[in-house]
Amino acid sequence: MNVLIFVMTMLMLLSLMTYARLETYRSSEIFQILFTHYMEKDERGYINEMAEKLYVKTKVSTKPGKPGAKRTDASPRIGLGLLKDKKQRESKPQQWQQTQVLLKNLINVLYADQPFFLNLLQEHPYFVDELIASLTNAVDDSKVPLNKTADLANITFKDQMLDEAFYKMLHGAPHKELLENPDQSSRVEDGTKNEVENDQDVDQLAQEADEFRSPEGYFSLLDFITFSSSGKIRIFLAPQEVLQAIFDPSIVDDILIERKGLYQEAVNGTDPKELESRFKDQFDRRRDPAIDSAFLDFSVTKTNPKSYE
Repeated sequence: MNVLIFVMTMLMLLSLMTYARLETYRSSEIFQILFTHYMEKDERGYINEMAEKLYVKTKVSTKPGKPGAKRTDASPRIGLGLLKDKKQRESKPQQWQQTQVLLKNLINVLYADQPFFLNLLQEHPYFVDELIASLTNAVDDSKVPLNKTADLANITFKDQMLDEAFYKMLHGAPHKELLENPDQSSRVEDGTKNEVENDQDVDQLAQEADEFRSPEGYFSLLDFITFSSSGKIRIFLAPQEVLQAIFDPSIVDDILIERKGLYQEAVNGTDPKELESRFKDQFDRRRDPAIDSAFLDFSVTKTNPKSYE
């Protein structure tokens, strides 16, 4: 009798222990499933939510050489990028027509008082138009690579008169006092610090300034043209001679004075868009009627225009 009681007791204990282990196993499995769901759904969603908030709050620079930078196809010089590419000229006839108008005006501004120019005008009143047309044909027919505007000196015209005139335009100009290194600050005549905004001005303007550095003599056409752009003219930084090719010479001094004031305001923190709008409203209507406003850029930056006059 005692043995039966002992056996029944042992069986009951074993049953209770088995049931307890089963409950533990079930709880463990349920916990594991819940944990896996949390890791796959809840925690990942939380991380994504935090990453999205961080993305919205983070502000990055959009200056050259960094992701998001937008390079503007505008230059203080007259861009002759289309001259090198016949297909581009044919696909952009209006832009090429504007380029020719600007180039013609610039040639007249630079050489109106030069004896060789005056003599040619007397004999050939439309020789500037002939020169531009012959230059275009010569570039198309030439196999000489045009990497810099100085390479135009290797282009040969079929007409000897035009060839000699173009040679004189490319050589013997006085050196334009352009900024040697836009990264370095210097003092200008008005005593203000010459700042250069760390935007496309730093690289592009330095590159264009190095395209040609003319020796002593009369003005060189190469000081005012560039192959690095085929777009707009940057009125805020354009040299006086380029401004005279766009506006009536009588208001160029007004533009130079206004740019100085706009630069000071930009340095002091005034909204560049506000300055650009004011600048454009003041002078856009006073341009040469033959020049389309769409090819002029009136943006204002913290780059001192005094350095490029």
